[in-house]
Amino acid sequence: WKKKEDIVPYIVHEMCHPITDPFYTKAITRHTTKDEVEDERERLTDYIANIILLVIFTAIYIYTIKTHSNNKT
Repeated sequence: WKKKEDIVPYIVHEMCHPITDPFYTKAITRHTTKDEVEDERERLTDYIANIILLVIFTAIYIYTIKTHSNNKT
């Protein structure tokens, strides 16, 4: 990563690899090329990581809104 703020998506992406690794292991022993499987693995891992990040950031946003609205009274 080049910027410090990019570290969270990078870490979440790497933490999603255990979900996609069984697919990767099976696929490289079958009918596809390693490059095809690697590309698909990275796409799936990115997809999963983006969902997780969206949920995390949405939860933080909602928490922040609720916290600030409670402090205004």
